[in-house]
Amino acid sequence: MQSLAIPQHPVPTTAQPFASLGLSKEILMCVRLVGFDHPTPIQAAVIPKALTGRDLVGLAETGSGKTA
Repeated sequence: MQSLAIPQHPVPTTAQPFASLGLSKEILMCVRLVGFDHPTPIQAAVIPKALTGRDLVGLAETGSGKTA
């Protein structure tokens, strides 16, 4: 089996904490447990809108931190 090393670049984060996005305390606890302190710009932009129950499409470059 062949392995491939993919260099990882730092993903920019925002100064605001996840707690400011309106997430439940259970979700915040899980976010902290997996090691995330601050959302990426795309996460900060779309999480509050997603929590309103609306459909949304967020566009961001590959490697920008859309998923974790």
